Amino acid sequence: MDRAYRFSSDGTNGKCITDGQFVSQLYLTYADQLRRQAYSMLHDYHRAEDAVQIVFTSVFRNRDKLTRDIESKATKSYLCTSLKRTVYNLQRDNKKYRLAEEEEDEEKFLGIEDDSYIYDAVTCKEMLDEIRMLPPQYSEVLIMRVVYNRTVPEISQLLNIDAALVRQRTHRAREILKKLYKAKKQ
Repeated sequence: MDRAYRFSSDGTNGKCITDGQFVSQLYLTYADQLRRQAYSMLHDYHRAEDAVQIVFTSVFRNRDKLTRDIESKATKSYLCTSLKRTVYNLQRDNKKYRLAEEEEDEEKFLGIEDDSYIYDAVTCKEMLDEIRMLPPQYSEVLIMRVVYNRTVPEISQLLNIDAALVRQRTHRAREILKKLYKAKKQ
């Protein structure tokens, strides 16, 4: 349950705000700065967005430990430290899964990609082995979606993450698999 707090350092003039509102205000204040910082370390916009999402999930989980002053050094320090650790973990986890960048072709530019080649001459076992080689956050979602035929809301509930994040991870996992199969086919 959200607790209400009074503070005025951020211009609320002593109004009562809940934990959720506090985290929302933190997000609105610092998300862009954190995203830019994460991007400068990761050099990948999508992974930078993921890092910021992970940071603010952590903020919400640990909201009782934070001071209620958005401008305080302790709050800023917590956000920066959390971001650095998250980025480090993302880099460590994805180090062995890096793929060569895919060159942009006409089909991708026009949005009329044919991915039927992925399923040609590929057994279920081979597909499952390839899925298991993906980064853990992508493989668990794709296995639940493809192998166990779970719906997005079911996966969201099982993993305790937002449905939009499930759809995003499923899409990214499929994109990585497409790159793998294109590389193998050539």
